[in-house]
Amino acid sequence: MLRTHTLLVLKNIFLILLFAFISEEFFFDAYRVAAFNITPHDSNYVEYILYFMGELTSPPESPFYYRIISVLIALPLVDLLPFFKFSALPADISDAHLKAIQALSFVTYVAAIITSILCYKITRSRFHASESTAIVVLFITMILLRHTMIQGIDVISVMLICLILYYINNKFIYSTLILLSIGLNEKVVMIFFILLWARFIFNHDRRLLLQLVITTFALLIYFIMIKYVFPHAGGSGLTDTSMFLDTFKVAITRSFSIKGIILNVLPFMFLLVLYFMAREENKRPLINNSTYFSNTDVLVLLSLFFIGHILAPIIFNIGRIVMYTFPFYLPLATLYFIRILDNTGAERNVELT
Repeated sequence: MLRTHTLLVLKNIFLILLFAFISEEFFFDAYRVAAFNITPHDSNYVEYILYFMGELTSPPESPFYYRIISVLIALPLVDLLPFFKFSALPADISDAHLKAIQALSFVTYVAAIITSILCYKITRSRFHASESTAIVVLFITMILLRHTMIQGIDVISVMLICLILYYINNKFIYSTLILLSIGLNEKVVMIFFILLWARFIFNHDRRLLLQLVITTFALLIYFIMIKYVFPHAGGSGLTDTSMFLDTFKVAITRSFSIKGIILNVLPFMFLLVLYFMAREENKRPLINNSTYFSNTDVLVLLSLFFIGHILAPIIFNIGRIVMYTFPFYLPLATLYFIRILDNTGAERNVELT
């Protein structure tokens, strides 16, 4: 019995290391994009690492300086990681700056691996899928994460969403993670606030009532922070409703430009398809009534898409933000897709015989 358990542990370690090796380009892509500043991104996270390293005399004027946990995770890695430097870098970028970028990129890479494993675990143990289906979810997750901002904290945030979803029935772990998420990315709290209230109002589901109360309390703390503690933080725009209508008119117009369709509308439509596939799979008796998925979960996707259109700074970032929701739909959607393929293959075999 002990030998079987040991072999299973060794097998899992080998598979994780193999997956990490296959996915190593994720780290280099995140590092390269940030180091060469290929696409616009929030560089303040890196500047906060530099501040804690003693490279800056004062903290940067970041619009999201309450997301301190996302920076602290990467800080120890600045000195622990072997330093890798690209050739043909801009002359004005220091080694300290590169080390900070490398540390944050490595955290993102590890978060991508953990997120993929968590989606695998949700598919395998929460929805009782086959090993092969769960492995498909593992690799699809890594692909979908590339549609977030890999040179920021998006991947870390999606990892936290997966972790909270995996432990959604554990009151203590859920509460701890949801409170910690205030200091990592407030969108995580908002997502679960919408998710749980939608289930409570439309499904009259009281199974996660304590989790709902804790999430509401966490969101209240966040709004107090941006209103009174950090009044100039980026999230303060959520408390100023005077510009919502004008911003929405501009944003919805831009979303239906060519750039907007590619960056905003297509990711939204893709996720909507995933949701409907997951909803179909949710009709099966063995899965229905699970706390890991509800038909009302589409309201999270719809809400993020709408909220994104009333917040001016994220007009062309709506697509990457709605991607935060894919862990809610992907496991069941993959189960449904593979089941349809199996049924089609079985029917074809019958016709051939």
